[in-house]
Amino acid sequence: MSLKNFHILFIALAAFCCLGFAAWTFWLAPADVLDRTLRITGIASGVGGLALIVYGFRFAKKAKNMIL
Repeated sequence: MSLKNFHILFIALAAFCCLGFAAWTFWLAPADVLDRTLRITGIASGVGGLALIVYGFRFAKKAKNMIL
Protein backbone atom coordinates (compact mmCIF):
# COMPACT_ATOMS: atom_id res chain seq x y z
CA MET A 1 0.00 0.00 0.00
CA SER A 2 1.45 3.33 -1.01
CA LEU A 3 1.70 6.28 1.34
CA LYS A 4 -0.93 8.14 -0.70
CA ASN A 5 -3.45 5.31 -0.37
CA PHE A 6 -2.72 4.93 3.34
CA HIS A 7 -3.29 8.65 3.85
CA ILE A 8 -6.63 8.54 2.02
CA LEU A 9 -7.69 5.47 4.02
CA PHE A 10 -6.68 7.13 7.29
CA ILE A 11 -8.63 10.30 6.39
CA ALA A 12 -11.71 8.22 5.53
CA LEU A 13 -11.53 6.30 8.82
CA ALA A 14 -11.07 9.51 10.81
CA ALA A 15 -14.07 11.10 9.07
CA PHE A 16 -16.17 8.00 9.74
CA CYS A 17 -15.25 8.09 13.44
CA CYS A 18 -16.02 11.82 13.74
CA LEU A 19 -19.38 11.52 12.03
CA GLY A 20 -20.22 8.38 14.01
CA PHE A 21 -19.52 10.15 17.28
CA ALA A 22 -21.60 13.14 16.17
CA ALA A 23 -24.49 10.79 15.33
CA TRP A 24 -24.16 9.11 18.72
CA THR A 25 -24.30 12.43 20.56
CA PHE A 26 -27.55 13.43 18.86
CA TRP A 27 -29.49 10.23 18.24
CA LEU A 28 -28.18 7.37 20.32
CA ALA A 29 -27.12 8.95 23.61
CA PRO A 30 -29.61 8.68 26.46
CA ALA A 31 -31.79 11.76 26.80
CA ASP A 32 -30.74 12.44 30.39
CA VAL A 33 -27.05 12.58 29.37
CA LEU A 34 -27.52 15.15 26.60
CA ASP A 35 -26.20 18.23 28.28
CA ARG A 36 -24.75 21.32 26.68
CA THR A 37 -21.16 20.07 26.64
CA LEU A 38 -22.09 16.87 24.82
CA ARG A 39 -24.05 18.80 22.20
CA ILE A 40 -21.17 21.21 21.58
CA THR A 41 -18.77 18.28 21.32
CA GLY A 42 -21.11 16.56 18.85
CA ILE A 43 -21.38 19.65 16.69
CA ALA A 44 -17.60 20.09 16.69
CA SER A 45 -17.13 16.44 15.79
CA GLY A 46 -19.62 16.70 12.92
CA VAL A 47 -17.94 19.81 11.55
CA GLY A 48 -14.57 18.09 11.85
CA GLY A 49 -15.88 15.03 10.01
CA LEU A 50 -17.21 17.14 7.16
CA ALA A 51 -13.92 19.04 6.99
CA LEU A 52 -12.04 15.74 6.79
CA ILE A 53 -14.23 14.62 3.88
CA VAL A 54 -13.53 17.85 2.00
CA TYR A 55 -9.82 17.55 2.77
CA GLY A 56 -9.77 13.93 1.61
CA PHE A 57 -11.29 14.77 -1.76
CA ARG A 58 -8.97 17.73 -2.24
CA PHE A 59 -5.94 15.64 -1.29
CA ALA A 60 -6.93 12.82 -3.63
CA LYS A 61 -7.39 15.26 -6.51
CA LYS A 62 -4.06 16.98 -5.85
CA ALA A 63 -2.12 13.74 -5.21
CA LYS A 64 -3.47 12.12 -8.36
CA ASN A 65 -1.11 14.19 -10.50
CA MET A 66 1.65 14.85 -7.99
CA ILE A 67 2.45 11.42 -6.49
CA LEU A 68 3.15 8.43 -8.72
